[in-house]
Formats: sequence, structure tokens, C-alpha cells
Amino acid sequence: VPRTSFAPPVTATEICDSLEPAAALAAAFAWVEDTVKAGAALDEFSLGEKFRAFRAEQPGFLDESFPIIVGCGENGAIIHYRAAPGTCAAIGPQSMVLIDSGAQYDCGTTDVTRTIHLGEPSATQRECFTRVLKGNIALDSTIFPEGTPGFVIDVLARRSLWQAGLDYIHGTGHGVGAAL
Repeated sequence: VPRTSFAPPVTATEICDSLEPAAALAAAFAWVEDTVKAGAALDEFSLGEKFRAFRAEQPGFLDESFPIIVGCGENGAIIHYRAAPGTCAAIGPQSMVLIDSGAQYDCGTTDVTRTIHLGEPSATQRECFTRVLKGNIALDSTIFPEGTPGFVIDVLARRSLWQAGLDYIHGTGHGVGAAL
């Protein structure tokens, strides 16, 4: 059932529809941790392939909504980075990895971006993460009129970063829709 408004799931079907994509991500993240802990070879490209496989196992999966972006270390800062077999970065026990993935399901479209650290983050990484979290909290706790364009609230996401002389060169967010 496509969602027509931004609201939490309220029916059993809507809850199941939102749990299936989440289950794929939970399984994929657990697999990453287990693989790295076991010392197995892993790179950006193979991780992207594995994420797609976990999503494809879920009921209602149709296809990816866009090609997955997996960027390790500095590659995670490259907008719309594409890992290629043989030339992409290795992922290891101290890696910080950005994963931007999405899928088309018969119940709708997903687009999820997560950054994970597989070891102990540095003080700078912790500070940056905390500032991004503050931006997310600022956005989440703000009530704004329907129809407010994203660029108007963008300052809320960036304020904590700007206070430390930091920024990012990508748009803050976008909407998602029904499976088309």
C-alpha cells in the first residue's frame, strides 16, 4: 500500500511493509560485522553486491531504486561514488564506511544512507558524527508548515557543523515515493 502522507505505519500491513526492507538492512549490517571480525577479505564493490542480495531475499523486492553507493574512508565523501571491482577500496576492522542504498518494493521505495565504523572512531570522527546527529535532531524536532521547501530548513541540518567551520557539499535530503 503506497504511503500518501508522512506518518508512522498504522496498520498491520503497513508495519510489515516497513519491516521487510529494515530486515534486509539489519541482516546486511550483521553480515558486515561478522565478515570483518572473521578477517575475511571485503571491498566496497563486494559489499554493495551483498547488500543487493540481502534486499533481493525480501518479499516484494522488485529492484534497486538506484545503484548502491559504498564508500570506504575518503571515498565516502565523493558524491555518487561508484565502486568498481579491482580498483575499489578494501574494508577492514578500522574502516569507516558510507552505504547509500535503496530498493523498489511492491509497497514503495526506500533510500537509506548510513555511515558505520567497524573499529574505534577517532576524536574528530566522533565530533563530526555528533554534529551531524545534532542537525538531524534539529530537523526532526522542528515543526514547519506543509509545503516548506527543503532549502528553507537546510540551515537546521548544517548549523552545528557551521559552528565548527565544517560543511558538506551535498543537498540535505529528498523525498521518497511509491514504487513506480
